[in-house]
Amino acid sequence: MKKSIKYLLALILAVSLTACENYFGDINTDPDEPIEVTPSVLLTQVELRLAYTYWGDFSRFGSVFSGQVDGTGRQFAVIDKYNLQGNDVDAVWANCYSGILMDNRQIQRLAEDGGFKHYSGISKAIEAYTVMVMTDYWGDIPYSEALQGNGVEVSQPKFDSQEDVYNAIFALINEARADLDADNGGNAPGADDLIYAGDIDAWKAFLNVLEARGKLHLGKVSAANYDAALAALDKGGLTSDASVPFGSGSTENAPWYQYTDQRDDIDLGAAYIALYDTSSVDTIFASPDPRASVYT
Repeated sequence: MKKSIKYLLALILAVSLTACENYFGDINTDPDEPIEVTPSVLLTQVELRLAYTYWGDFSRFGSVFSGQVDGTGRQFAVIDKYNLQGNDVDAVWANCYSGILMDNRQIQRLAEDGGFKHYSGISKAIEAYTVMVMTDYWGDIPYSEALQGNGVEVSQPKFDSQEDVYNAIFALINEARADLDADNGGNAPGADDLIYAGDIDAWKAFLNVLEARGKLHLGKVSAANYDAALAALDKGGLTSDASVPFGSGSTENAPWYQYTDQRDDIDLGAAYIALYDTSSVDTIFASPDPRASVYT
């Protein structure tokens, strides 16, 4: 009798544990927080991050150094005097690597797994453009050993020479072309593509212009690059601007508007204003520019 009761209790316990396991499933998995997303979800936010980063920090730093704007307050008053510290560009550096490029690599992985070649092609075009901007600003950058994610042996990827980075960019452009020429695998980009709304011909033209831009940047390395730039454009130029539209809502404003509205520590550069001043011997205009009252 005692043995029967013991076996019965063991059976009840086993059944109850199985029932609990089936009922609760994996308690460490949140059904409202999926760990995998589709390429379309990632593409939208990657393009937004790219647009905001380029027209945010990248364009502000470049505008100060070129004299288009003057830094007049706080951080930018210091940068205006070329007292730039490494951590001044921490945000834009992190946005490029951990924001744009890492998520963009996830698009490529998902597109490769699903056979969605058009997503892969657009993603590679975005990477080629982003990396070109980065190396134009910073010169040598980590690339060949970067963007491998967690669990890899290389925790401090090496800095590649700008020459090697540019060679990788041109190779990536050709890979993107091949992907865009292939079948879309039954998953075509559309409204999730904020730049060209899934227009593959427009993306192909973008790649032609990007290649030409890269070759022009290397014109002083070899004069042959000028001919290479023209050859790239002969494949077809832009049919429409590559742009991401911003809105009029407070959380949708373009980064320049947000910055001047919230910070206002930059002004149009004195050197730039002088170009509109016909009394200056340095002016490039023979008569007053009609835009001067708006720009200055």
